Amino acid sequence: MGIIDILLIIFATIPLLALFFLCYELNRNGQNFIGKPTVFPVFFYLELVIKVLIFICILIASIKPDFFRLFPWLISKKVYGIQRYSSFLFLLSGDYILLSAYYAMGIFTRIGIPHSIHVLITNRIYRYSRNPMVLSLYLYSLSCLLLIPSMLILPFVVFSWIIQHKMILREEKYLFSVLGRDYEVYKEKTPRYL
Repeated sequence: MGIIDILLIIFATIPLLALFFLCYELNRNGQNFIGKPTVFPVFFYLELVIKVLIFICILIASIKPDFFRLFPWLISKKVYGIQRYSSFLFLLSGDYILLSAYYAMGIFTRIGIPHSIHVLITNRIYRYSRNPMVLSLYLYSLSCLLLIPSMLILPFVVFSWIIQHKMILREEKYLFSVLGRDYEVYKEKTPRYL
């Protein structure tokens, strides 16, 4: 097992641990991690399940490099070192962005529209991206595709990206309706993803 393999395992655990601790902290404060769905609820929850499965697949593929062989419709019969290295870079970037977003949002972190008052966060990583958590999920998806080069995973990733984008568009309408001009100014200065 090489250094990249060890780093993949370490950094693949971070999004799962971060999600667990965030849910724990919000629950301890009497809050829910899941807000109101911004798209058809079946799509909303299915996309949430896909996210978690992507996290789990990355972790398993990091621990057991031959895990990808369990999947049908492989693009490649081998995961090359450059794929593992690139996957690590996407994973590292995704971890940094996700943890920065969780830190900046704190107890206001939600998936979907919040059930209560929402605060506009425009500092830290939110200065550079209005949706850093979604950006990190895109990076995790790319990492997963590199570690598990199967055509089976691709439709789930594309579905997840489409649903996330639709959620973002609806959240933007909600934020404008609640925060008005403040959100409009922020939207003009800060890109949606990157």
